[in-house]
Amino acid sequence: GLEGAAGAGAGAGARRWVCGTMAEHLASIFGTEKDRVNCPFYFKIGACRHGDRCSRTHNKPVFSQTLLLQNFYLSPEAVAAAALAAGAAPPQMTADDARRHFDVFYQDVFDELDRLGGVEEMHICENLSDHLSGNAYVKFKDEEGAQAALKALEGRYYGGRIVKAEYSPVTDFREARCRPYERKECDRGDYCNFMHIRRLSDELYSKYYRGHPTNRRRDYERERDRDRPPRTPREHPRRERDYRPPRGREEHPKTPQIADVPIGKVLADAAAQAAGAVATPPTTAEKRAIDGSDGRESKRFRE
Repeated sequence: GLEGAAGAGAGAGARRWVCGTMAEHLASIFGTEKDRVNCPFYFKIGACRHGDRCSRTHNKPVFSQTLLLQNFYLSPEAVAAAALAAGAAPPQMTADDARRHFDVFYQDVFDELDRLGGVEEMHICENLSDHLSGNAYVKFKDEEGAQAALKALEGRYYGGRIVKAEYSPVTDFREARCRPYERKECDRGDYCNFMHIRRLSDELYSKYYRGHPTNRRRDYERERDRDRPPRTPREHPRRERDYRPPRGREEHPKTPQIADVPIGKVLADAAAQAAGAVATPPTTAEKRAIDGSDGRESKRFRE
C-alpha cells in the first residue's frame, strides 16, 4: 500500500512537471513563427493577408488600447494604383498636394478621436496590399477611451465610406513596423507584409507630440529615433583643441622637463661666462630645469 501510494505521488509529480514545461514552451512561442496554432502576423500587426482563410487562428481581443480602422485613408498612391489597374489615367498630383492632403486628413481624424477617447498615438500605413492599405492604428490612453471611441464610430461614414473599426492586438508598434523600409532598404516594396508608416511633417509633429504632458511625446519619439540613420564616423581626427577635460578634472599645466630646455643655448651661455662675456638672462623654463625652482628668481642668477 505504501509503495503504491509513493508510486502514484511520483507519477502525479512527473505529470505536473511535464504540463508545466509544456505550458512554458507554448507561452514562449506564442505569436512567433514557431507557433503553428496562432497567426504571428495578426498578433504583430493586427492584419493578415490571408484574412479569414488563414490556416491559423486570429485571436481578436475583447478589449484593447488600440483601434484599427481598416482601409481608412484613401491615399493618392492607392487611387493612382487603382486607376492604372482599371486602365484609366491616374490623377495628377504634386508631392506638395499629396502632403497637404495627408495633413488635412490626419488633423481631422486625430482631433475627432482625441475628443472621443484621448489619443496617445496614431499611425497610418502607406502599403498598397489589400490588408494594410490605408489602415489607421489609433492607440488611446486606456481601454475605456478606446471603448468609447469604438462605440461612437459605429455606423459613421468618412469621405462617403463607412468606417470599419475594431480592436487591434497591437500595442507596441516597434515589432509591427518594417525596419528596412525606415532605412529605405525594403526589397518588398509597397506590398510588404509589415507596416510602412507614413512620416509626419514637422508641423504635425509639433502640434500633436512635441511638448505634450503625457506619454504621447515619449512613445512617438521612441519610434522616430529608430528611423534616424546611424551616425557617420568623424571625417577628420580629433584635434587637440577639441578635447575638453571632464568637469572637476582640469588638467594641470605641464611642468617643463630637462628635454624641453634648448641645450645649445645653455652650452653657449656657459661658454660665454667662461670667456667673461655677459650671458643672456635665462628663461623661466631654463630656471625650472636647472634648479627646480617655481619660476621665481634664483639666488644662483643674482649678481
